[in-house]
Amino acid sequence: MVRYVVLVSESAVMPRDVLRALAAHPRFEIDDNGSAHSRHPLTTVEPFDWSVEGDDWLTDLKPSSPSGSIPSRVGSAMMMTCGSASWIAETGLLLAAELREPAWFIGNDGVAWLVEQVDPARIDLG
Repeated sequence: MVRYVVLVSESAVMPRDVLRALAAHPRFEIDDNGSAHSRHPLTTVEPFDWSVEGDDWLTDLKPSSPSGSIPSRVGSAMMMTCGSASWIAETGLLLAAELREPAWFIGNDGVAWLVEQVDPARIDLG
C-alpha cells in the first residue's frame, strides 16, 4: 500500500519553490521530470495537476487544531509518497523555512496540517 499526503499551497509557484528547497537538502535528489527523491526513507515528491479537482473539496477539510487553518484555494499541489510520518514532519519544517507562502499537508483523513505543525503521531498517511 502506498502511503502519502498531498502538499497544497495557494501559490501557483509552490512546486518550483519546493524543488529548490529540497535540492539544497543532502538527502534529496531532483530528477529531469521535476520530482524530488530521497532513499532514506524512500520518498517521492512530485507535482500534479490539481485543476481537474476544483476547490469544492476544500469545504470538507478540517484544520489540525482549533487554531489551525485550511487553504482557501489551491494554487498548486504535489504528492508526497512516504511511509514515515516523522520524515514528513521533518520535511515540513525544512519547507516552512524556505517557502514564501503557507503550505499544508493534507492527510488521508482530510485534516490539513500547516507544514511546520505536523504531528507525526496524528497525521494520516493512509
